[in-house]
Amino acid sequence: MKEFESEVVSGNLKAMRVRSGLTQVEVAEKLGVSVKTFRRYEQTPEKMFIGYFYKLAELYGCLPRSFFVGCESPIWGI
Repeated sequence: MKEFESEVVSGNLKAMRVRSGLTQVEVAEKLGVSVKTFRRYEQTPEKMFIGYFYKLAELYGCLPRSFFVGCESPIWGI
């Protein structure tokens, strides 16, 4: 299995947040984590709890699989 494509997912996470018109501070508050923690998740998504992908998808109005667009082989089928 191919390694987690962190750079692709990271770029998608940021793009979706920006497209939603939200700041990192706003998203961190909605997730109930510190801004520092959310920044780390956005930069290194492989460290993020899987449940946050679902919460972010709901917040951004997309499907969780949207964060994996451009990956050759997503690590799970969501």
